Amino acid sequence: AIGLIAIGPQAIATLLFTKSFSYGHFAETFVLQQTQPLIAILLAWIVLGERRRPWFWPTAALALVGVYLVVFAQDLAAPF
Repeated sequence: AIGLIAIGPQAIATLLFTKSFSYGHFAETFVLQQTQPLIAILLAWIVLGERRRPWFWPTAALALVGVYLVVFAQDLAAPF
């Protein structure tokens, strides 16, 4: 039963991650996927009541700024 609980969400996540490439640029998909640890920490705080380390909010803000810059960039293929 535990194997099914682990395999099911992973399979769905892989399918959705792969499908997301058809909706946007690779960089957008990759950056959003890399924010997964921040989202997991935030959900653990909300759902489970876990404590956050003091550096969570500054790093979360920095990560969200990076996500904004990548997702809303005019042309990701253009040089700096």
